[in-house]
Amino acid sequence: MTPADSGEQSLADRAKLGAGYFFGESLFWVGLFLTVWAGSYSIYLGGGVCICWVLIFVLIMRRELSRDIKALDDPRDNPRANRLIGKGLPRTAAPGPDTRMPRARGALKHMALRFAVEFFTSVAIIIAVTLGRA
Repeated sequence: MTPADSGEQSLADRAKLGAGYFFGESLFWVGLFLTVWAGSYSIYLGGGVCICWVLIFVLIMRRELSRDIKALDDPRDNPRANRLIGKGLPRTAAPGPDTRMPRARGALKHMALRFAVEFFTSVAIIIAVTLGRA
């Protein structure tokens, strides 16, 4: 699912996807904080938590790659395999010049908003870490 696909979804689906992204990122930052806290408590505990992070990442990647391999080995017409090899729907004619600019402005507006959110999140984390060390 990409942000470009959100225009084809209903408001409820987009809200559900946004809530999933929000809670996923929140859990990531809580986990990162707990990793730093465990490392400040004991270097062995911090190392163990980091190894757990690596294990979770490896398990997620292994599951996704096994799905991709199964899809590519499937002799039938599999949509996942088609997506992986770049075989999609037939391409339509390029949009006219009157529709390109509004879409580009809309994409730029979303990119600016995402940049601002990530920037202020980074600044808040740096301030929190600095105040926590004082």
